[in-house]
Amino acid sequence: MKLKRNSFIIALSGISCAAATIFLTLGNWFSFLTLACYLFASAALMLPLAADSRAGGLIAYFATVLLGFLFGGIWNPWRMFLFCIFFGLHPLVNSLQEKRKFNRWVAFALKAVWFDVALWLTWEFAYEVFFDANMNWVERIGDWIFLIIGAGGTLFFFFYDWAMRRLQRLLCAYVGKLRKSGGRKAPPVQERRVEDVFGAPYEREEQAPQGERKEGEERPPQADAPPQNGQREQELRGETGENEKREENRENGEDR
Repeated sequence: MKLKRNSFIIALSGISCAAATIFLTLGNWFSFLTLACYLFASAALMLPLAADSRAGGLIAYFATVLLGFLFGGIWNPWRMFLFCIFFGLHPLVNSLQEKRKFNRWVAFALKAVWFDVALWLTWEFAYEVFFDANMNWVERIGDWIFLIIGAGGTLFFFFYDWAMRRLQRLLCAYVGKLRKSGGRKAPPVQERRVEDVFGAPYEREEQAPQGERKEGEERPPQADAPPQNGQREQELRGETGENEKREENRENGEDR
């Protein structure tokens, strides 16, 4: 049973890593899809977590990051920066929160600060990847960046975190049903009825108990069953009594 569960988790982790790598690669190749691909890749990494395997989720995350760098990220590593420090790890943190039963408001505050810091680091070191630095509005918001990230980023994270937690619960229910359906026993093999050379049907797999006849089966002729022990003793006693009476009648007849 444990081997079967491990095989199931390995399969989920492989599917999760493959899907997340595809989305991350698309985000590396097409800049206008980068943020959307972050979200889809993060959702794909929830699959092993839905099977209650945080080890599988962590391995899938590291494998996705490595493959993401190999398939395009190595030429533009800053494009994967925000995924590596936040979006790729966010599902794992949510899973730990559910397992350890942390207070949701305290956990939300800590995750919101984490998200805001990740946005600020991205703005400081990788904003040219997402925005054109020569645009006037980029220079104008530079002085207000802390307020924009603190208010707008926290508000966005509130809806994002709620949606991702809902998605995680749906995946948990779906993966649970998938595991139960995969663990069902196979239906019993139906008995095949064959015919012997005389055309009389009989079953090879199972024979009917003695004295019972299956539907459609002809009972072969049987010899009379031998009498039981008690019946045999009574018959012997009856024969002995008759012999004694005969002897008495002969003696009486001779005497006369």
